[in-house]
Amino acid sequence: MTETSSSLINLTEYDSSTTVIYVESLFSKEINDFIQSNFIDIAEVFRKHDLNFIYLPLLLINEEYQQVVDYNYPYLNLNLQDLRTDDVYRIILEKYDLTFSGSALIAIDSGYSDEIVDFQPIKAKDDIFCQFISFIEFTNTNIIEKYYDHTYPLFNLGSPVCKEVDDISLYYDDSILEAEILNNIQKLKEKGSLLIIANILNKIKEIEQKLSRIFITYDYRIFLSDYNMKEVVMSPLPKSLFFLFLKYPEGIPFKHLTDYEDELLSIYRNITTYDDIEQSKLSIKALTSPLGNSVNENCSRIRAAFLKVVSDKIAQNYYITGYRGDPKKIKIDRQLVIYQ
Repeated sequence: MTETSSSLINLTEYDSSTTVIYVESLFSKEINDFIQSNFIDIAEVFRKHDLNFIYLPLLLINEEYQQVVDYNYPYLNLNLQDLRTDDVYRIILEKYDLTFSGSALIAIDSGYSDEIVDFQPIKAKDDIFCQFISFIEFTNTNIIEKYYDHTYPLFNLGSPVCKEVDDISLYYDDSILEAEILNNIQKLKEKGSLLIIANILNKIKEIEQKLSRIFITYDYRIFLSDYNMKEVVMSPLPKSLFFLFLKYPEGIPFKHLTDYEDELLSIYRNITTYDDIEQSKLSIKALTSPLGNSVNENCSRIRAAFLKVVSDKIAQNYYITGYRGDPKKIKIDRQLVIYQ
């Protein structure tokens, strides 16, 4: 494993609730040379003490992290290698109100509060590795004290963390996703450690989350035009269901889908090159039947198609969603839907 690829050791494979970041207000050749020459060992030592370690000069040239950013923050259209590390350091220091001259390690609670747990200057003239080890010891002590003096509650018993599963009537079957794709999505999922850096990247670009326009070609291909023209690929049946719901911003109750059977068949016949009209009718009838599960399966396929190209926090604006008793709908503003 090379130094560059290893810069995600604690991010894609492992993620604790505390992240340690090397920062500097003045460049130190000695300290940077030491970290780059010993990065794998340093990251592994931190990992054994349940700490993530981030070294920005390696992270920002890492192709895997570029993929993570593109998947979770496609609206940034950002090439990480174009960033100046000094700019990222400056924003981190401003964000956490840190003033010092030289180099330092900061430990940040990336699991809950995004607060600084510990801070320690690093001096080139002293044994650098020993300073890293002492930081681990002090940080772990501070974390233990923080949790055990009850100033930092582990649980908020007063309010639910999420809605009850029963409130959601639309079931998404993740088995629809091929194992390789599902594994890739897991690797690209944003962890707490990555969120710290992503917030910094947002600040550098000064862009709020932006939903892409959907561009639909004359031959019914679907592109997210503002996300570097990422194509969303579906087979004809789920694509037909997607286009039907795209036509009705107010939504459609699943129990009323039989009323749209002819319209769905027309959409399906336009999309597919399949010539068997009777088989097409059977497929659409199964899709609209309130007695079968075809509609849920195809909603899962629509969701899976978007999850292949963007994270769920963005994708959920494009696929079909809905709560118990409500019409199911696609959230995206129809002004963002462009037809060729």
